[in-house]
Amino acid sequence: MSYASFINSVSFWPKFLSLLILIPIAAFLGPGWLVYILIGFALLLSLVLNVLLRDIWKSSRIYIISVVIAIPILSLIFLKGDIALRISKAIDLALRFSLLIIVGSEFSLATNPSEIPQGLLQAHFPKQFAITVMIAFRMLPLISKKIETISQAFRMRGIELEFKIKNLLKLPLTYTMLVTPIVKQTLEMSMNLYETLLARGYTKERSITVPPFTIRLADIALISISVFFLYISIANF
Repeated sequence: MSYASFINSVSFWPKFLSLLILIPIAAFLGPGWLVYILIGFALLLSLVLNVLLRDIWKSSRIYIISVVIAIPILSLIFLKGDIALRISKAIDLALRFSLLIIVGSEFSLATNPSEIPQGLLQAHFPKQFAITVMIAFRMLPLISKKIETISQAFRMRGIELEFKIKNLLKLPLTYTMLVTPIVKQTLEMSMNLYETLLARGYTKERSITVPPFTIRLADIALISISVFFLYISIANF
């Protein structure tokens, strides 16, 4: 099996179980030294899943920076003990939460939205639920882009959207004006999508053909390593 075929053969459920369940549990149950290994494993896994590190950093940097700043401050205020102990605990917590953010971002970047409904249907979830999840993943970026476009149009017309003391009394009316076109365009997108689904035969009565789930070598390797880390965490808990 070539490297390209290996990275493309990791299925949805192994990625879901490893990145969103097994590794986060191991991160919080395991000792401090294991967290460093898990971070290294997550970064190495990005190469296997063909995800660029700069993309992970770009999508998660605001959350990681917020965690790195907020957790030490809260730890110094609320934790008991001397300064050295509180700083040590703060670093440990910041690393654990940063790991959760990294693997969550890695999962979103390594998973094609079309894999999600296919995986749910393979697990015998109702097709309405699977299609709804897929549409949510597809629509959220489009809605965010619409909101940004409408906000820019408001700014070009001289309407202030930033939170300032001088605009405090005007903000409720301003945001009400902003919500109206957003809701209108979202409803139009929903109706167009509904008509598209009907045109392509997505009805409640018709069944959807789903390829069978097969266990591959990459799936076994990823799950086995994740279970191994979880075992170490539980053994040292």
